[in-house]
Amino acid sequence: KKSLDECAQADSKVVSWDLIQELKGNRFDEIDIIQPGIVAIEIALGQLWKSKGIQPDIVVGHSMGEVAAAYLADMISIDDAALIICTRSSLMKQNSGKGAMAVTDLTLEEAKQKIAGQEAHLSVAVQNSPNSTVIAGDPTRLQELLDQLDTEGRFCRMIKVDVASHSPQMDNLLEPLKDALQKINPQNSSTVFYSTALREKAKGSDLNPEYWVKNLRNPVQFGAVIQDIAQKEQVVFIELTPHPVLSN
Repeated sequence: KKSLDECAQADSKVVSWDLIQELKGNRFDEIDIIQPGIVAIEIALGQLWKSKGIQPDIVVGHSMGEVAAAYLADMISIDDAALIICTRSSLMKQNSGKGAMAVTDLTLEEAKQKIAGQEAHLSVAVQNSPNSTVIAGDPTRLQELLDQLDTEGRFCRMIKVDVASHSPQMDNLLEPLKDALQKINPQNSSTVFYSTALREKAKGSDLNPEYWVKNLRNPVQFGAVIQDIAQKEQVVFIELTPHPVLSN
């Protein structure tokens, strides 16, 4: 509760609505509400583990989850975390209704082959695992692809969002996002931050406004980063999220 209150106070400096009240409400289909809400819950869960003496050696974030990861690694302040996620999601709301995202059982290479020639309209947005790939972009073209995959007997399903994160549809938001984040002050930390936007380690000082532009636009290389860590480190993974969507 204390962590959620701290997130709510930080968010109130950026947005007009109240985080605690919205977590009790039903506006979870609005991207500018749900994204700050998810990040706040991730932060609160992380702080709960820390209160029990469990300190992370490595953090990994999935898209918006990189905001929570950076905060839990002591690389950004709670005010910076609020500014990043509230600004990011508010800008994304401008594109609501224009995009779509779908999860498939395609490998990364298969997904690239399926959208070949349509890269201006469809993108491989997320690679969650070797056989779990998210494609984002124009709703009509994406539905046509899903119809094709369905006839081939492949798993595919629309995600309940109306924006196409990590696709060309985000390009008009990148400069406004960068400009809005000029006052953030990231710091280095002893905790290791594995970037899923870059598929490499990043220092706290690397998490500047340009980084958060890449976080929104670049494909999320979550599966590859998890594999990299598993091969290099002796590690126990703990997923911090309101729903264990990546557990399987």
